[in-house]
This record gives sequence, C-alpha cells and structure tokens, in this order.
Amino acid sequence: MVLTSLINILVPVGLVSIMMVVGSQLTLADLRRSVSALSLIAAALASQWLMLPLVTVALIFWMSPPPVVAVGMALVAVSPIASLSNFYVMLARGNLGLAVALTALSSVLALAAAPMSLVLLSSLLPEHALGVEIPAGSVLLQSLLTLVLPLAAGIAIRFHASEWVARWSAWLQRLSLIVVVLVVGLIFATQVLSMPTAILIALVQLALLFTIILTIAGALTVRLFATRFPEIVAALAGFPARNLGFATLLAVQVAGRAEFAAFAAVFFVVQLLVLVPLALTLRKLAAITRLRHERPS
Repeated sequence: MVLTSLINILVPVGLVSIMMVVGSQLTLADLRRSVSALSLIAAALASQWLMLPLVTVALIFWMSPPPVVAVGMALVAVSPIASLSNFYVMLARGNLGLAVALTALSSVLALAAAPMSLVLLSSLLPEHALGVEIPAGSVLLQSLLTLVLPLAAGIAIRFHASEWVARWSAWLQRLSLIVVVLVVGLIFATQVLSMPTAILIALVQLALLFTIILTIAGALTVRLFATRFPEIVAALAGFPARNLGFATLLAVQVAGRAEFAAFAAVFFVVQLLVLVPLALTLRKLAAITRLRHERPS
C-alpha cells in the first residue's frame, strides 16, 4: 500500500518535472530550425502516430498477450515521444535541437493525438483484447495537465531565467531521470516481479519486438524525408522511445490499475539495453563514414 501510494505521487511529479526540463531546453534558435525543417517534423510525427497503433494491434493479434499486457502496450502506443530519446540522439551525435523540438511538439500534439490514437486502437481491437475501457476524455485532461502546461512553464522559465537554466540544466535533467528510474524500480517491485513467469516472458518478448519493429519501420520511413545523418537519427529516435511517465500516469491515474504499467516498465529497461548500443554503433559508423569522405583520394 505504501509503495503504491508512493507511485501515485512520484509518477505525476516526475512527468511534470521532465516536461518542464524539456521545455527549458528549447531556445529560439531551436524553434527557428524547427520551422525550417517543418516538413520533416510533420512527416515524422504523423508517421509515428499512425504507425504505433497499427504495430500495437498487429502484435496483440499475433501474440495474443493477457489483457493486462495488452492494455500496457496500448498505453505506451498512445504516449508521446520520451525525453530520453534526446539522450539517444546525443549518444549517436544526431541533431539534438531537432530531437528536442520533436519531443516538445509531440507532447503538445498528444493533447489531441493521444485520445484519437486510443479511439483508433479500441476500434481495431476486439472487445476482449484490452478488457478495460480507458476514457479518451481523461487522457485528454492528463495530456493537458502533465504534458502541455509543464512544457509551456519550462519554455517560460527559459525565457525569463535563461542564466539560471544554463547553470542548473544538467542537474535538472539528471534529477528527472532519477525520478523515472525510481518509478520503474517501484513498478518492478510491486507489479512485475510478482507476475507469473509466463507473463514476464511475454512482457520481455513483446517489449523487444515492439522496439525492434518500430526502430526498423522508423528507419525505413525516415529515409523517405531525411537525407543527412544527424536529422535521420533525430527523427528515428522518436519512433521506439515513448514517454514511460505518461503511460504510467494513464495506468495509475486514469485506469486506476498500477499493474497496467508493468509493460511500460519492462519496455523502458529493454529499450535501454537495445537503443543505447544502437546509438553508439550509429555514432561509430558515422565517424567511419566521415573519415572515409575526408581521406584524400
């Protein structure tokens, strides 16, 4: 009971703090670059919001997971881009300004996109697949309170106290990441570790498949509207990396079932194990390619 109460407190506090940090990282230069890359941003976000529900539905039909896992997948699918995607882009030496802009805009658009994606998912899945109704109106309200408003507050803080943000930015980012890791640890302790082995195996398999399929689909899609490596990496990172805090918040505050967040927690860990090595590999390949181009013939 104490751990569950702690999750109920930490999840919204952590998500709000993360979105404020993301907003505080946006500069006028980032926004200007975003306007110049408007077609890339629009294509990346539109393809993500369309692809995520379709991949989720396909995996649920293919793997037939228990309803508790299926709901967790649905909540992850309707969530915006995770701020951790910026970390992956930084590791791969991608366009960090573009990645931050994509994360911020994805969070703002989640106000409309998350409820719409949820309606799309519900219409595509059979009634028994999810086993619970998650009201789109509540998702809309949570999107406003925990994504859009904190993001706007972060932008305002950046505008009015840029020196303070520059001084404390790194520490704020570390603190928000610590909160996320703490929430994941609590969910593992209260929900994941107590699950039957068969469900745990299903969670890991689905999280791995979800990550791999979205990464491959994202890579193929991004190449249609981006040609330079830094922009490709920035747009690609947002496909598999979804906002764990938002998915967990929907599970705890909207659905009232902390166990629905189990998939999000496993998804977070699996993604770290897959995407960090991938980002470092892309960084190395880019460096090798650059050296080849710079070498005199």
